[in-house]
Amino acid sequence: MADKSDTITFNKKILRGVAPAIAIIMILVSRHQPGPLLLFLVGISCGMLIGWNLREQKKE
Repeated sequence: MADKSDTITFNKKILRGVAPAIAIIMILVSRHQPGPLLLFLVGISCGMLIGWNLREQKKE
């Protein structure tokens, strides 16, 4: 049996969001398009910040 430190579990909702994002990033990297890639990464990071802030507000 594996220790808890040996395994990583992900929520299905996280995988549904991360898998397409990784695919889009790989396509933009393979096409050597830094502009759209940078905008995409900024958009993802802003979305994550908004999500974290909304989750923190719900806890209070």
